[in-house]
Amino acid sequence: MQRGFSILELLVVMALIAICLTITMPVLANMETRYSVKSATSTLTLDLLAMRYRAVSENAGYRLRVDAPNAYVIEKKTSGEWIERRRRVFNERVTIETNNDPVFTRDGSVTSMSTTYVGCYGRRYSKVSIAITGRVKVEKLN
Repeated sequence: MQRGFSILELLVVMALIAICLTITMPVLANMETRYSVKSATSTLTLDLLAMRYRAVSENAGYRLRVDAPNAYVIEKKTSGEWIERRRRVFNERVTIETNNDPVFTRDGSVTSMSTTYVGCYGRRYSKVSIAITGRVKVEKLN
């Protein structure tokens, strides 16, 4: 009676495992990218909506300023000066780009329209637009 596995059987099993890993690794990496971008987009959108609400309820201006490729700062205008309220930093793969810093006024509108792109490794995946009225709209690009 033979116990254990032969070398050939172990090599076949290892080859099957290697083939399975080769097939699944790119899928898992793509899933992680999509999750990171989706999470960053949701967080950004919720922060913008909260800024609009706070601008109206506190009768003060609020601004979102992108200060790093993967981070932004929420600031409140107090006595003519911008005071940092919160800083969000995402993982190094996420990129945030904006054409201008959106500033919510006391009536919930913004001083100028703004478009912010959220991406990964330099590729844009979602677009968050803010209309003059303060309406926030999210669009998936890919």
